[in-house]
Amino acid sequence: MSESMEVEQRELLEVLASVKPAVATRAVVPSLGAVRIMCDSVIAFDGDVGRLRYLPNEIALSPTSWRDVAVSFKVLTDALKMVGAGKIKLGSDEGDLLLETQGRKQAIRMKAAELSEMVEPPASAKTLGSLDVEDAGELANVVLRAGMFASTDQTRPILNAMPLSAGLVRATDSYRLIEAKAPLAGEGQMQPLASGMMKIVKNTKSGPLALTLGDRGMVRVDVRDGFWWVRDVVGIYPNFEKLIGDPGDFTAIVDVDVAEVLARLKAVDGIKWNQNPLKLSVNGALKMEISNQQMQLNESIENVQIGLPQGPLSWGQIGINPTFLHEAFKAITTDTARLRMVHPHRPIQIESGDDLMVVMPVRINV
Repeated sequence: MSESMEVEQRELLEVLASVKPAVATRAVVPSLGAVRIMCDSVIAFDGDVGRLRYLPNEIALSPTSWRDVAVSFKVLTDALKMVGAGKIKLGSDEGDLLLETQGRKQAIRMKAAELSEMVEPPASAKTLGSLDVEDAGELANVVLRAGMFASTDQTRPILNAMPLSAGLVRATDSYRLIEAKAPLAGEGQMQPLASGMMKIVKNTKSGPLALTLGDRGMVRVDVRDGFWWVRDVVGIYPNFEKLIGDPGDFTAIVDVDVAEVLARLKAVDGIKWNQNPLKLSVNGALKMEISNQQMQLNESIENVQIGLPQGPLSWGQIGINPTFLHEAFKAITTDTARLRMVHPHRPIQIESGDDLMVVMPVRINV
């Protein structure tokens, strides 16, 4: 048996809680539901996102006196809760993890997972890009908004990514897209998995972050007590500049009250839009129309500021998925937003503070 690691039950549970987001809840491969206990850290990896959390200095052992062991996250946490508060000893014995309580004649042996199946933390020989964030909370606000626009469709993996570069976060599912200003400083571009970045920022409440893209297809995110890593999606991302278009091309510019638009859209959210898209038109007011077997909506938002032509536009109405428009407005953090429209076959642009969103139109059956 290797040297025992002596630790307070509470401290070890806290460490395990911090790596839990990177533990697969329904692991087809047993190692994805396990944690790897090393001499100075604990590691978990769910197939897309990994987490390494350093152990407190007073717990850590030298590499020569501890043999790494992997064990089911659930089995270990259940065992710790069962023995209760106080000091415990962890030891690696014949590949298994042995948990002993001090002052009690009690030992729990836990069958180890296969170490060879556990993914090693990323170690890159070359850095391809690096970005820094002073406040994780500020980045979280941007990433979580942008994440609503990323695709979850596995048939087009590149759209599962969330491109990051100095000052910008982007995401699209090919039906709508967002380009948001972000507190990122540095050089290079990386394309981490959007769901992975959202998981990381949700579980990093504060403090600085350092993001590094290595040459092994992983983005490493250093935090105060360890680091995360997430898969970098390989491929050419859609050309945002082409999709956004030139501001001078738009034939109608409408400034709207976000709360008022949300109130209208909430009433039609979730209907079968492919048969009855929401129709937008501009004629002294922004008019929304939709009609199907469940409901009818035919309302004007009068309290708007309209730029360019004041009369009815030659192109009439633009069809749009009301769910996508609703989700775009839910991502807005300002009281007002600006809509730009040019043609029924061209995207609608929504500008709000530092965010720029685009929603693709749908065909209207006349």
